[in-house]
Amino acid sequence: MKRLITTMIFVVIMSSALGTYVIPRTITVDALTLNALRSSLLPASPAYDPYIADLSDSDDMVIPDGTEILPTRAAPDSVDMMNQAVIRHLQIALFNDSLDETRVQYIVDILVNDIPPDSIALNYFTNTSFEALDRALHLIYYTQNAAMLYDCLYHAPTANVPESVKIKLKNILYRAVQLTEESINSYNELPNIEQKKWGIGIPSNHPYPGFSIIQYRFQMLAASGLAALLLRETVPGWVNEMNEHLDYVNYVYFQQAMPSTFP
Repeated sequence: MKRLITTMIFVVIMSSALGTYVIPRTITVDALTLNALRSSLLPASPAYDPYIADLSDSDDMVIPDGTEILPTRAAPDSVDMMNQAVIRHLQIALFNDSLDETRVQYIVDILVNDIPPDSIALNYFTNTSFEALDRALHLIYYTQNAAMLYDCLYHAPTANVPESVKIKLKNILYRAVQLTEESINSYNELPNIEQKKWGIGIPSNHPYPGFSIIQYRFQMLAASGLAALLLRETVPGWVNEMNEHLDYVNYVYFQQAMPSTFP
């Protein structure tokens, strides 16, 4: 009991000194785990873990502070802005308490002003003026970043993240995963069996993104699998659709003969 009281006092002192995080938890990470992760980065905390802190700092070695984020190849600004909302602002919003409200507002501003709604945002991914393979890669990044933002912003107070922003992200996320499924199903319309099974040789002007199932399998599973976890909490009826999509990708990967071009 004495230890519990001491711990509670310490938490209160830390909370008073550091303030309260705008993002108390995420859909996939509960409050206790997220607090433990945050504490592990603070040298003054008993939970400080230099290995976790070094892992967190390793991002700066890849993308140093103050540098411009390189744009995704030939992607529209809205796709790049979704990427920048994650890379430039999300980690700081989660782990740097002194800036977290500011960073959350930066993310909200990007989502409100620079990211169109799903009915417009996803038009690029079916625009045959752009290479089908490029659109596939961009769709993966877009889905993963939208999923991470939705995960982290869902439990933030409405005063900091308006409900309209959360709904916008949810709709983008659902439609992006649905578009991935439509893309793979569209291979049935292609005459070459190699294209149908593996996404090899997809015409550059194919109306859907041209996924190579081998090359992109793990990215697709990461993006749509995370989306399924997030939407399970908010829209349970959508989970079955995404699980069917994941099952289909797994079936193609594990059941079909490996193409000779894959080492």
